[in-house]
Amino acid sequence: ATALRPYDARMWCAMGQCYECLDKVEEAIKCYKRAHENGDREGIALNKLGKLFADVMQDNKEAAMHYQNNLALLDAEQVESQQTMDALMFLARYYKDPSLNRLDDAELYCQRLQENYGADKDEVSALMKEIRQVKQRVQAQHFGGIFFSST
Repeated sequence: ATALRPYDARMWCAMGQCYECLDKVEEAIKCYKRAHENGDREGIALNKLGKLFADVMQDNKEAAMHYQNNLALLDAEQVESQQTMDALMFLARYYKDPSLNRLDDAELYCQRLQENYGADKDEVSALMKEIRQVKQRVQAQHFGGIFFSST
């Protein structure tokens, strides 16, 4: 199919899914990348790449890049879907790591999840609490443990 229609993103996504079923992850990744390069309008390729890099390849940095790109496409199209929630949840968890210096981003992603009726409210609330605790620890380290009151 990909030989007959080498520029059809849907064919590359279908081929990637076949490779996934056969546990040929490297080949699946190549197909999904090719699908994205050929204008995957549904965003299937980027979502699949994010999941494969996060869950199978254990490469969260690469996964974050794909989820971020997919989220940008979904936002541009004003699409709220399971893919949107998957991307937001992964990115909120990923950027919760204080060494990445993106705690504000993690908090924003979590806020978007809280606004979305489809997200698990308890899970999102727990994640938001964790992010805020990490932010407090980082601020305490930054200011030498001195907390300033805003009252």
